Amino acid sequence: MKKAYELQEADKLRPLIQSIAHELDERFMAVKRLERRLRRIEREGGDGTQSTIAVAALAEHRRNLRLSVAELELLGAEVEPGLPVTVRLPGPDGSFETGYRVSAQDGAVAEQAA
Repeated sequence: MKKAYELQEADKLRPLIQSIAHELDERFMAVKRLERRLRRIEREGGDGTQSTIAVAALAEHRRNLRLSVAELELLGAEVEPGLPVTVRLPGPDGSFETGYRVSAQDGAVAEQAA
């Protein structure tokens, strides 16, 4: 289902989108930390328990990342690559070119640059 938002509607979604974007930021960073930890465990020959715990935590974070992105997609939004996470909402005509951006960093709703 195609979504389209006027500025006022996008602004009303801002708290929800900022919250999800902030969660994505935190989880992306947690995944990076866990991946580094797993490499270190493998390099140092750590015990299987440490590795199993890290793999389980990594799987949980990745699953929750997918769920959060899916939640944004239900709103018609998309996540821009990179950190801090920025979410794009379609504009009044349903395109991202005329849409809005919400950053996890400041939460402001900004119109797309032309």
